[in-house]
Amino acid sequence: MRLAILALLGLALQTAEPPSPFGLQMGMPRAKIGEVVKEISRYKFQLASVTKPHASLQTYVVTVTPKAGLCFIRALSPVLTVKPDGSELKSAFEDMTAQMESVYGKPFLTDTLQPDSKRTQPKDWMNTLLDKERTLQSRWSAVDDKLPMKPTIAKIYVGTLALSPTTGHIIVEYYFTNYAECTAEINAEQKDAI
Repeated sequence: MRLAILALLGLALQTAEPPSPFGLQMGMPRAKIGEVVKEISRYKFQLASVTKPHASLQTYVVTVTPKAGLCFIRALSPVLTVKPDGSELKSAFEDMTAQMESVYGKPFLTDTLQPDSKRTQPKDWMNTLLDKERTLQSRWSAVDDKLPMKPTIAKIYVGTLALSPTTGHIIVEYYFTNYAECTAEINAEQKDAI
């Protein structure tokens, strides 16, 4: 009886569907990722849509190489209009982090202002983010944080990006476990071009 239960459990684990954020799976070939709006750079594509869009995200960019396939996803919110203190961007960030936390557990949170920054007032929040003096992001990582990640997913980031003192994005990034293969493939091709 015990062996039968273990065999069924093993079979269930083998047939479990790999994670598919936004309907995309690690290793998908270029032909299966959907319609491409534009090629941003070599093997980096902006998609027209995804099969499982998120209500708070609008733009989806993927890295797909010929051998490794899909290895990276970046999703961006629509442009958010915010006050200089960034309160609306921070709220959207907290909402997205909470949604991810419900699936992946507690993240490693970075909410820092560079120590040499002279802009420490709440009204400076967006300007410091714009000038890369401030970081607000959540990270889930098997390697860095020893978190139990879903199969094929190595890291996830939820972050903030300022476009101006009054506009910004929420960014969600997925790094799959084949990301190093993608990077090696791209680097090898660039080296061969020299």
